Amino acid sequence: MTRIEIWLRSILRKAGLTRYLRFHWTIRWKWYQHVYRRIHPDRLEVGLDGWTAVMLVGSEGEYTMLRSKKEDYALMRLLGERLPRGGCYWDVGSSVGFYAVLAARMVGEDGQVVAFEPEPLSRERLQQNVEANGLTNVRILPLALGRKRGTFKLAVEAAFTAGSHQVVPFDSGATVSGRRLVDVEVVTGDELRRSSVAPLPMPDALKIDVEGAELDVLTGLEATLRDSRCRTLLCEVHFSLLETRGLRDGPLQVEHALRDCGFGSLRWVDRSHLLACK
Repeated sequence: MTRIEIWLRSILRKAGLTRYLRFHWTIRWKWYQHVYRRIHPDRLEVGLDGWTAVMLVGSEGEYTMLRSKKEDYALMRLLGERLPRGGCYWDVGSSVGFYAVLAARMVGEDGQVVAFEPEPLSRERLQQNVEANGLTNVRILPLALGRKRGTFKLAVEAAFTAGSHQVVPFDSGATVSGRRLVDVEVVTGDELRRSSVAPLPMPDALKIDVEGAELDVLTGLEATLRDSRCRTLLCEVHFSLLETRGLRDGPLQVEHALRDCGFGSLRWVDRSHLLACK
């Protein structure tokens, strides 16, 4: 990634061209809405390379969100290729648990999944999906990861399935762009892993999807990421949200942070996901 590429993406986004390029997603979304209204399913089976799980469905929005995860299947496959049986996977920003439940199948009963989800309604559905699949190797934490410990505000979307809730860097007002604010506890990943009360295992692989707080999470995970046992990281980089925070070079900073932690192979697997491997 270069500064010129970041600048071009910003220009295209502000010109509205990226919305035009997503037109096919709108058509697909409308079709899924039609299907839901016709059959009203209460669950949806998801599968990847022989691993299967079920995701509970409580609304049209939840159904269309789950059916629209074509990109996520490809990303989960990349993680699965490097996730060992009996290993540990951290799902940072787990939402309703699509990645978490499939990863739990992949690592097996001797492995462990640690799912971080601070938003209460998303976390409740995550817990329900874990129970619906009979999984005993998933640990759910009601926390957000960041660069320092504290209580912060989370701007919550009206639909918990949107998966685009954001930790905001201020502590005032009732809403942000029409969204309500809830208090969430933020800790560093390194602090949790070293906790004397309930230490977390070193992750073999982890996924980070934190809506513009990528650099904060990476900073608080530096010691963990430097460890040779932590070998794979998939990070969704939110270009527009980083720019809104004044971090136009944010994607470059994410790359530099990962290289500094020993990830020698960095690959942009699509327009917003960076795969880092050792």
